[in-house]
Amino acid sequence: TSKADCETGSGLNLGGSSFANCDAAKTFCVEQTCSGKDVETNTCSNSGGSFSTSCVCSSGSGSDPCFAKTDTRATLADGTSVLMASLRAGDVVKDGPDSTTRIIVNQHRNVELKSDLLSFSLSDGASISLTPDHVLQVDSKMLAAREAMVGAQLTEAEVQSISQFHGTVINPLTASGKILANDRILASTYPEWVAHYMLSRTLVPLPLSLSNMLSFFFPYSAQAYYDAFIEPFVTHHHPKHLKAALHAQLVPIAFLLGDVTVSAGFFTYYLLAFRNVALTVVAATVISQAVRK
Repeated sequence: TSKADCETGSGLNLGGSSFANCDAAKTFCVEQTCSGKDVETNTCSNSGGSFSTSCVCSSGSGSDPCFAKTDTRATLADGTSVLMASLRAGDVVKDGPDSTTRIIVNQHRNVELKSDLLSFSLSDGASISLTPDHVLQVDSKMLAAREAMVGAQLTEAEVQSISQFHGTVINPLTASGKILANDRILASTYPEWVAHYMLSRTLVPLPLSLSNMLSFFFPYSAQAYYDAFIEPFVTHHHPKHLKAALHAQLVPIAFLLGDVTVSAGFFTYYLLAFRNVALTVVAATVISQAVRK
C-alpha cells in the first residue's frame, strides 16, 4: 500500500499484503495521517494475510461528539425527513423503525462548533457523518463510530468506504438516548464516554429527571435556556472530565446533583424572563394610556 493510498483513504481501513503485520500498518498510517496529532483510535485486523488498519486523528476537542450539521437528517413522527439542525426541544422524532422519542434539547443549534468527522458510505446508498467517539449501531452493537471499519454493518447496510473531514456539528439529545439518522441508521445521541451508562439506565437519569420534565412542559424556554447558558458553560467545563475522575458509585449522585443544578438554573432563567415580559407589558400599557391622554 503506497503513501498515496493512505492519504486518499485518510488513513482509514487500509488493507494490503505489503504490511508485514499490524504494528507496521498502524505505524505507517499514524505517521502519514495524523502528523503529530493525538490518535483518536488505532485498530487493526488480519483477514487472510491482508492487514486492515484504522487510525483516526484527534481534533483536540473530543468534547464535541455529534453528527454533521449540514446534511444529517432526522425523521419526524409523521414520517417527514428534516435536517437535524432544524430540530428544537419538544419535537418528536423516530428512534427506530416503529418507535418515537422527544427532543430534550438540540445541542449546538445556534453555534458554529466544528470537529473532526468520519463519513461512512453504505451499500444501500445511504451515508452518515459523525464524530469518531459518537455511538451508533455497528454489527448489532452500540459502538463508537471509530470502531466501524469497511465491511461492518451500520444498522442494516454495509460500510463500503470511510473518509474524514472537519465540519460543523449538531446533536439533538433525545429522551430515549437514540435517534434514527438519515432515515435508516440507528444512532445514540450520546458520546462514548457516557453512552453505555445512559443507555443501560431504565429510569434515572432518563427518562425520569427534572430536566426532562421541564423540557416536556416548557420546550421553547428549555431550548432557549440551553442555548444561552448551558451550551457556553459545557463548552468550557465539559462533564466528561468530572465523570472520569469520580468513583463509579458516585456517578449517579453526580448526575442527580447536575440535574438539580440545571433545573434550578432554568427556574431562575424562566422567572427572570417572565418578569422582563411583565415589565414590558406594564411599560407598554402605561405608554399607551399616556398617548391616549
